[in-house]
Amino acid sequence: MSTVTQWQVDPRTTWLARWIPFVVGLLQDRGKILGGYPRFGCTRTVCELRDFANFAFRATFGMNGDGNTMEVYLVDRPISVLDVYWQDGDRPTVNFFYLESGWPKALDDAIARKNEILAAMDRSAAAQEEEKARRQQAQAMRALAKGSGQFGFV
Repeated sequence: MSTVTQWQVDPRTTWLARWIPFVVGLLQDRGKILGGYPRFGCTRTVCELRDFANFAFRATFGMNGDGNTMEVYLVDRPISVLDVYWQDGDRPTVNFFYLESGWPKALDDAIARKNEILAAMDRSAAAQEEEKARRQQAQAMRALAKGSGQFGFV
């Protein structure tokens, strides 16, 4: 596995210019807030979104100038492919950039297919909710049937 130093990442700044705003917006719209905590006089919020076209995103957003971090993972091979830090208005600092595999192109493709991917995620979530409701209803019916036998109503 290869890592890249900051001076080697400079040509990739156009990717970061697309990816950071996209992931931040995606986390704001669809991410799950994992928690917030005070740190050095500011509040930090941790958000996560899993399985967006085989990518998972985790970000920590700081208030009052503490900066932000974003990590990108591949879901099918649970590895980190990008770790970046930035403060609003400043150039991002790349802590880690995974060189192997075609993940940058795959992320660009996912960005291009955002609406399609989000619609599929919505359908999947709706199907999971329906299945959960069916299981709860079946469990309630079994409990009702079991309870009615106690009173001789079988």
